[in-house]
Amino acid sequence: MRRALGGVVAITISSAVSAQAPAATQSPAAVESTARREARLPLGTTIVLVMNGQLSSAENRVGDAIALTVVDDVRIEGEIVIPRGTPAAGEVIWRTGRGAFGRSGKMDIAMRYIDLNGIRLPIEGVFRQSGGTPTAAIIATGVLGAAITGSSARIPAGQRIVARSAYAVPFMIPGGQIAPSYDAAAALAAVQSTQVPRRGDRR
Repeated sequence: MRRALGGVVAITISSAVSAQAPAATQSPAAVESTARREARLPLGTTIVLVMNGQLSSAENRVGDAIALTVVDDVRIEGEIVIPRGTPAAGEVIWRTGRGAFGRSGKMDIAMRYIDLNGIRLPIEGVFRQSGGTPTAAIIATGVLGAAITGSSARIPAGQRIVARSAYAVPFMIPGGQIAPSYDAAAALAAVQSTQVPRRGDRR
């Protein structure tokens, strides 16, 4: 009986000594490199935006800047990399004014970039809005028809617009910060050569 108890005590003491033994230490750089890694937000990732203010084909012109806001968090592997509320920018690239015979105004706006803490992440997508056409203008002819004009195109504040990332952006995971390897100027230059250009401004 005493021998059995002695064995238990020996095992207990041995376990306690093992628990107190110092673990192998790693340098801070090694710990950080294993804890954080670079992951990419894929090109073509869906990003939902909302219009901050109203646009109208009667008031806005080609080249006008558009203020938008990210609606939903954008994540990589569960990590938020672009939080909702992040500002974004677009541009009016084409518009027509309302005309005779019920012709309505039209307007195209193109998505350009997201401003994440002062760093621009290029996005793409085009949203078109047309004004309504009066029913009477469809059947009217001659002078009467010429006197009937369509309505202007209006995009209201709060309008949701779907954009997509136009460049694969590297982020550090975990942490969600843009990786140092990202070159914003090079990314924008690469995307601008393929983005939808302005189409002109017809009144």
